[in-house]
Amino acid sequence: MKVLLTGGKGYVAAYLEEILIQKGYSVLNVSRSTDVTLQDVLDSTESFDYYIHTAGLSSDTPFSDFEDYEKANVQLSISLIERFENDVDAKCFLFFSTLYVKRKTLYTTPYVQSKAIVEEYITAQGDSRISVIRPALISSPPAARGILGPLQKLANLGVLIRFPSGFHMQWVSIETVGKQVISLLNGENANVKSGFDLIDFNAELSDPKRWLKDFGLHKSGLVIPFPKWFLKLLFSFGHALKLPFNKHFYNKLTL
Repeated sequence: MKVLLTGGKGYVAAYLEEILIQKGYSVLNVSRSTDVTLQDVLDSTESFDYYIHTAGLSSDTPFSDFEDYEKANVQLSISLIERFENDVDAKCFLFFSTLYVKRKTLYTTPYVQSKAIVEEYITAQGDSRISVIRPALISSPPAARGILGPLQKLANLGVLIRFPSGFHMQWVSIETVGKQVISLLNGENANVKSGFDLIDFNAELSDPKRWLKDFGLHKSGLVIPFPKWFLKLLFSFGHALKLPFNKHFYNKLTL
């Protein structure tokens, strides 16, 4: 069975390529920088049994230019879906979106907007062979990613940062993502119209010792509380300077 996978050496695509090959699939993993690019595939007539689309701009910041995301995430995704629908051998298409499409924040970002537009397009197509996967932060123990990564590193140094009640980050392991993909390729639950929201755990940032156990860290240390007023001030300052810790990110932690 032939799989067209987009994303190249990206975290998700690289993992999926490995497990798909282990399962006996023939995989063509393409991106803008691979020898065979995604545009090359779009221009070709080669047929595939399965399409898995993870590629695109993924920086979730309110300071990006939407035109970049419209081209890389919207136009490219729609072009690939159109190719899938014209491929006589194609059995299913898996589109990787984001959990934040369903969770409106005060500052809607070009990244989330672009994913929402593609989801709306998929819904309008009404093709039951197309499935949407919406993972939370993909972060597999023992190494944490996103905001959990720096907090984990501080904990390893004996410093535990405690956020106020209500601050959290939902995450899913890359293994869960892989299992969901294989399940869909096998035709299991493929006709769920609402898509698949992937969440394994809820890292309660107000209880650092609790969520750090999920990553195999059981150390005690100096607990430094970050009061809510301080975080609002910090994230407002970061927003004014267009830094990663901004008002949009603050809202993501309190959804």
